Amino acid sequence: MNIGKIVQHYVSLRETMRKMEARHKEVLAPLKQDLEQIENALQKVMLDQGVKSLKTEFGTPYLAEQTRAQVTDWEAAQTHIVEHQEWDAFERRVSKVWLQEQTEQVPGVEMVSFLKCNIRK
Repeated sequence: MNIGKIVQHYVSLRETMRKMEARHKEVLAPLKQDLEQIENALQKVMLDQGVKSLKTEFGTPYLAEQTRAQVTDWEAAQTHIVEHQEWDAFERRVSKVWLQEQTEQVPGVEMVSFLKCNIRK
């Protein structure tokens, strides 16, 4: 067994996959943009009509409220999290679940809600 050849093949496969993933992302970008534009247009229609869904034979666009934790003052939030040793709060962002569980306002972080248009079939 030639370990060098196996590793060489592995590295080659990994690099090929990276290139394919980059091309795939590039090809999908305009499709994702089209989907987002359609979602935004349908959301506007539903808001203008005062409805939460639009049933069609092809699927049902509907509005769903979503939330996310938005850090407004990272230094204040970090100080609070460190002082209270709430290490599970750290992700690349503040954890939404963690924030919802807090009984006191966390400095520098707020919960943001927004409507998102989804389509189910």
